Amino acid sequence: MARPTKTDDPRRTILAAARKLVVKHGHRQLSLRAVAAEAGFSPASLYEYFDGKAELVSALAARAQALLLDRLRRAAGGRAPAAALVEVGLAYVAFAREHREDFLLLFTGLESRRSGLLQAVPIDSPYELLAVTVRAALARQGRNHPSEVVDGAAYALWAAAHGMAMLQLTHLARFSADFPTADRKALLALVKGLHLDGR
Repeated sequence: MARPTKTDDPRRTILAAARKLVVKHGHRQLSLRAVAAEAGFSPASLYEYFDGKAELVSALAARAQALLLDRLRRAAGGRAPAAALVEVGLAYVAFAREHREDFLLLFTGLESRRSGLLQAVPIDSPYELLAVTVRAALARQGRNHPSEVVDGAAYALWAAAHGMAMLQLTHLARFSADFPTADRKALLALVKGLHLDGR
């Protein structure tokens, strides 16, 4: 992988260098000194653009979140809500497998901006897409449930997809199995069990 070239946007150059190192060595190994060397900056000059490693990691995580959200939106597009929920779950797991370090960094470097159910979900959150799709699935059945019910169903689906992703990235990383088929069956069963398929 070639060294990121300097651009007119130093932050972009630094982020590109940091992401390259994350992909190559993992997010836990990231250091400002290594990022500076990769980007062609002095370590001290990085502080002109980022307050420190925490801000740099947060920026990388925000980028990963935007990529994940785009993937999930494409998976949901044009489908009936119940089918979209299954496809979104599968896309979530696929993104994790294809972008392992981005995914792991996202869930270690970016805390939820909500501190409770009473707070609105940020529009740029992948969870918002899930909650909106759950609400649409319920509305199709003429069911208008309070936000706690929507959140409960969305959380169950998110937890299932996240658990699948983490198992496949870690404990089952070398395990040979048809995970996409197993994941699809599990997500279909969960959508049905949550009564989101209209049955």
